[in-house]
Amino acid sequence: MSGGGTTLEDQLRDLAERVDDIAIRATREGVVEYITRNACQRLGVEQDEVIGQNVSELLHPDDRQRILSQLWESAEQSDGVRAEARLQRADGTWLRADVTGIAHVDSSGEKAVLIVGRDLSERAREEAMPHAGDEQMRLLADTVPAMLWMTSDDGHMLTVNRAAADFLGRDPADLTTDHMLSFYHHLEDQEKVRSRLEAAVERHEPFSVMTRVRNADGEYRRLLLRGKPRFDSDGEFLGLVGAAFDMTEIMVAKASQHRSERLATIGTLATGIAREIDNPLAAIRSAAEGAITSLDRVPNFRCMEQSLKRILTQVDRASKISRNLLHFAQSEPGEREIRDLNALVMEMVDQLRGNIRAAQASVECQLDPNLPHVPLARTEMVYVITNLLQNAVESSERPVHVSVRTELRGEQVLLTISDDGDGIPEDMLTRIFDPFFTTRRHGGGTGLGLSLVQRIMRDHEGTIEVQSTVDRGTSFILSLPTEPA
Repeated sequence: MSGGGTTLEDQLRDLAERVDDIAIRATREGVVEYITRNACQRLGVEQDEVIGQNVSELLHPDDRQRILSQLWESAEQSDGVRAEARLQRADGTWLRADVTGIAHVDSSGEKAVLIVGRDLSERAREEAMPHAGDEQMRLLADTVPAMLWMTSDDGHMLTVNRAAADFLGRDPADLTTDHMLSFYHHLEDQEKVRSRLEAAVERHEPFSVMTRVRNADGEYRRLLLRGKPRFDSDGEFLGLVGAAFDMTEIMVAKASQHRSERLATIGTLATGIAREIDNPLAAIRSAAEGAITSLDRVPNFRCMEQSLKRILTQVDRASKISRNLLHFAQSEPGEREIRDLNALVMEMVDQLRGNIRAAQASVECQLDPNLPHVPLARTEMVYVITNLLQNAVESSERPVHVSVRTELRGEQVLLTISDDGDGIPEDMLTRIFDPFFTTRRHGGGTGLGLSLVQRIMRDHEGTIEVQSTVDRGTSFILSLPTEPA
């Protein structure tokens, strides 16, 4: 009914079809009487699917009451009402539109509402172009092999370059934030990516997350998404701009390297296991034989009690060796997530309060309140902090003072655990990270704790250093990157 109509309604429809906007005519009851082909194309629907449907079905549930009340108010007024709404696409994603409701009376005198909407993602792309650069910069972005992306100030995807679109097998104009999250990110990663993105946009902070993304061939690849906030000349936040790096091969190679390193320690471990397990087993045998001998004579319950206690002590020692070996031989590091290192330190200090009191030690925490959150595998870092705190508390037969400090140095977060205990002799400092080497053999040490701590720090792309002076104390300095390498 476009082009040749003579009535006012025909002329309005013809005009609506020629404008690159969304146009819908609805009755006072909300029934859609007409929708332009352009609107159908943007929503991915056919005209006959929408006509006769209530307009509320096109609106996001959170927007319906607000938008409808404003639109119907416009039917009673001569002035139009303008609002921002989300319209549902056929694929389940949402199109953000700036809609205006205009009162309309047809030739029969019936009142209706003409809803005209502008696709905000299109407008945002157009407005972002001056900030993204001129045509040469856009050409450069589409030429480089790296996958680039840009969001608006509310986190919605404005544009991706050709490399990113080719990776996904879609046209750049079809890719929105909601669409990418719903259709391309692995189901288990969607909430993590969404929450990190929303936090970065809200705080105007850098964005970083590792996620699995389905490419054009249907294969999930591990991508590292990193972004930085962008601002205009007045300091106004415009959104995030960043890149996506395919880390799949790197992670596979890294895992292979970790396996090779662990295999290289098998010889050392085999020798150490034989020695360490033989010692408690020999003690258990001796204690058991002593208990049996005491039964052949007049029962000596005191002697039997001592033998059984020695057995239990050595069983606990063998069990501890076994547990540490399982940790050391773990094939894959835990999944890292952005965590509060200060909170983890305080949690471990609280858990060790009983051990600290038993050793008559004191612990002082000096934690940087502005310390950024860092990517950590919780289980592994709990082991690291607990092991170093326990070593510090037990660093002398006398009561010791332990200091725990965090600070930001450049792009590294430092955790320092110091004690004023007996210290470590210089000739032993080069060996303390060797498997089964310990300075506390008679105190129950297995010699695997610091080896495991060092391996965990390597898994986190971090480092561990030790400084010690005999009779003055020891400091362990852990360094962790603020973002994944």
